[in-house]
Amino acid sequence: MPDYKKKKKHYRPINRSHYNRDFDDVKMVGENRKPKTKSTAGNEFTVPRVIKGKKQKRIARAKVVSVFSAILIIAVLILKLLFPIGVIETLQHFFKTLGVGDFPVEIADNEVIDVSCNSNTYAILTSARVYTVTNSGKILSDLPHGYNNPVVKTSNTRYLVYGQGKNEYDIYVNGDKRFSKSLDSGIICADISDSGVFAVATYSKSYASTVNVYNLKGKNIFNWNSATDIINSVAVSKNGKKLAVSTLNTKGGKKYSKIHIFNFKNTDSENTYTFDDDFVYNLVSNSKGFFAVMNKSFTFINWNNKEKFSEKSDYSIKFFKNRSKISVAVFTRGDNQYDNIIYVLGNNGKVINKFKYSGAIKDISLKGSRVFVYADSKVTLFNGNAEIIGTVKCDDLGRKIIATDSKRFSLIYDNKINSFEIK
Repeated sequence: MPDYKKKKKHYRPINRSHYNRDFDDVKMVGENRKPKTKSTAGNEFTVPRVIKGKKQKRIARAKVVSVFSAILIIAVLILKLLFPIGVIETLQHFFKTLGVGDFPVEIADNEVIDVSCNSNTYAILTSARVYTVTNSGKILSDLPHGYNNPVVKTSNTRYLVYGQGKNEYDIYVNGDKRFSKSLDSGIICADISDSGVFAVATYSKSYASTVNVYNLKGKNIFNWNSATDIINSVAVSKNGKKLAVSTLNTKGGKKYSKIHIFNFKNTDSENTYTFDDDFVYNLVSNSKGFFAVMNKSFTFINWNNKEKFSEKSDYSIKFFKNRSKISVAVFTRGDNQYDNIIYVLGNNGKVINKFKYSGAIKDISLKGSRVFVYADSKVTLFNGNAEIIGTVKCDDLGRKIIATDSKRFSLIYDNKINSFEIK
């Protein structure tokens, strides 16, 4: 093709200055793009977002509600720990117990069967009546019960009264009877917690025995049936969330006991303990666990982590008492009631101290870390280290002793209550 017919191409001149720039001036691909993330920290090219006024108010309100809700939940949990039965009932108990009485306090001429105490009141159970008395001698109530072989169990504000073998029980709140209930079979044993939850074990037509747990209003919340073994003691945790049941039976001519622990979620026990060739006579609950009391020993089991501590003696059990801070086990030599060993136990079940006591012990009571021993027409006061703080003379006609202060106690007679101070 002739040259004049060829199409000429026009080329753009090369800009030499473009190649002479420093490499640092060259921008990387996407360098000027704004990041899609919400956070602007560490990126100098990101422009902060501006929140509209209404949206900002909504976010602030949500934060306030969240904080308030958290505070409210924490407050409710604290109140539940401090007042497991409820604030109202606790306050009613406080105001009702205000005031003092005059000693000696006269009571009806009936046989005193038992006395059960809490922090500032105690229930006196006689053969025909139940009295609620404050530590200062003020009688809150005096009501008939009508039971043979009566038993009383105590929480901070409530009493559970029933007759062994009978099919009815009564619940007293701050000295007043709240409600009664009849059951299908006779009652074997029962227990009540500081939260108002209580357990009642009965005989059964279909099983060897059964236990029912009720809330503070008397509504049934749990049931467990023992097919072959007889239930002989129950203990409810102080917060009302767990139950310990002891059973007994014989096999091959040998006796044995079992302890089952339940959390009310199902009828399968959390844990089961077997005691061969021995019977558990009583279960006693405290703030951290419970004691299984046997003839010549006791075992402590923690409610939460199932820690277990045992202590054995050559003597036989005579008393086992517990209160808020300590528990006491008294073992007596079978052929000599003047030969005793007293164990002082902490809330964790471990032995704080143990010491010998010579005398026919009639009753024992606790207050704080102090132990009041009523024996041989006198009351001797010990501290937790088994040191004698003082002694006071009194007659030997009293039935029961109740410690009302760090140095004061009430002696319960069949027809009166008298108060003494150890100086």
